[in-house]
Amino acid sequence: MLLYILSVVVIIFSAVTFYVAVSSSAKVSHDAETFTLASSKVAALTVTDTITSNINILTTIAEAIPRLDSSLGSSRNTVLTLLESGALQRPEIVSMWLAFEPDAFDGRDSDFAGDEWYGKTGQFTASFVERDGKAVRTNDVTPEKIYVPGDGDFYTVPLRTGEPTVGDPEYLSYENGTKALIAPVSVPIKVDGKTIGVVGIDLDYTLIQESLKSIRIISDRTAIMLIDDDGFVIYSTVQSMIGRQLGDIIQGQKTAPQVLQSVREGRQFMEYDYAVATKDQSLKAYAPVSLAPAKQTLCVNALVPMSVMLAESRAMTRNTILTAIVGLLILFVVVYWLSGRIVRPILALSEIIHRASELDFMYDRSKNWLLDYRDEIGEMTHNYALLQGTLTHFIRDLNR
Repeated sequence: MLLYILSVVVIIFSAVTFYVAVSSSAKVSHDAETFTLASSKVAALTVTDTITSNINILTTIAEAIPRLDSSLGSSRNTVLTLLESGALQRPEIVSMWLAFEPDAFDGRDSDFAGDEWYGKTGQFTASFVERDGKAVRTNDVTPEKIYVPGDGDFYTVPLRTGEPTVGDPEYLSYENGTKALIAPVSVPIKVDGKTIGVVGIDLDYTLIQESLKSIRIISDRTAIMLIDDDGFVIYSTVQSMIGRQLGDIIQGQKTAPQVLQSVREGRQFMEYDYAVATKDQSLKAYAPVSLAPAKQTLCVNALVPMSVMLAESRAMTRNTILTAIVGLLILFVVVYWLSGRIVRPILALSEIIHRASELDFMYDRSKNWLLDYRDEIGEMTHNYALLQGTLTHFIRDLNR
């Protein structure tokens, strides 16, 4: 009977252990998803703040220029002073520039034709770069460059759309031989609702990359990536992935089309799949980075290895199983001891009763140990001994 009870207990223990393992794993996964997504959104906000702060600077300049009296002979110098000051506003600004359509600023392009800074036509274009804490004027933005298909998109796209624009990332080589990943950020200059020019910066992603390096989500093994809406990898904890296309990295994965579409549309996305960056099955969380008022978006991608994410859950499950096994072993010993203490005297007492059924009432001294019990077994044995003695005397009296 006790063995049946032990079997039931084993089944119950196994069911409880299985439930604990499954429920703890599900809870840990849910908590990890919530924490990872929240952390990704915090990282996204950091990137958003950096880029939108620069857009706000450009917007301030773009709104201030139309309020200037462009008929004054010094109006171009006033604008240049704004640019020179703006180029030093933030450390991520590599250069600040502007360009107007022909005669759109002051109608005096011909007065500046042939000038060192304005070229053959005198069209108002200018650019400043930061060097050793000072703004230095350059000829990086000229009428000949701003209309070149592809290369001039930093100017022609916001000019055509009339909207702030964050351009595609590209590498810029410095004079000292180092390279930086930059993106043009452009804001249209409007007069009476008509776009007459564009002011912009070349944004250096280095500081943003450095800020992302300090982010830790759950474990040091978690990988972080910053991706633009075309899938270009701006930052990754795996350096070799920077500058690659996300589509090439996740090529062949079943959810690759959905991932790329989510990144392109600036939508939140989450999945479990193999990650090249972690070399493990991972939780992948994609959090959009809003660059409003620009329509372009970026995306922060956090990849948490499942082996790390479920480590505590698996440890708890392992400890639960070990505890259950130890408990079962203790229970088995107790049941074995109890069964010996209960079954052995019952069998001995059954043997005595069987002999009595054959009218053998001889006292068996080998069963004296039954009298040592101080429970129901001992009481039954004692009462049977009294009955046996009474019957023996009764039979002797009948035989006389």
